Amino acid sequence: MRPIVIAVLLALILMAEQQARAAEPKLVALSCDGSITGTVFSKPKPTEKMGVVVNLEEQTVSFEGWVARIEYADATLIRFGGKQLGQQIKGMDITILGQIDRVTGHMAASTSMSDPNSKTSDIDSTFDMYCKATNRVF
Repeated sequence: MRPIVIAVLLALILMAEQQARAAEPKLVALSCDGSITGTVFSKPKPTEKMGVVVNLEEQTVSFEGWVARIEYADATLIRFGGKQLGQQIKGMDITILGQIDRVTGHMAASTSMSDPNSKTSDIDSTFDMYCKATNRVF
């Protein structure tokens, strides 16, 4: 009798976990405020609003034309990074690294563009943003 009760409880727990995952939105749009610093700016440049899209189904994060693969995600953190996905800039190596704290909304990210055939310095940008989920308009 005891093994049957344990099996039923485990089945109920697994069903609850599956329902919780199904309830999580697959596409999360964020509206972010903060600043961008980098080699192009002499001091931090405040942003008015920046959109960030977290696509949990495709496992990507996109912002300001950058798209990176999600490396890790749990209830409190989304970590993303790697080479730019999608559209490339001819001859440039583009690397993106970052994370979004799902509790506080803080996003810290950096982008780096370098030309492996050039001796010029890289073009780097650092994003320090606070984000909130946007509501659907329609």
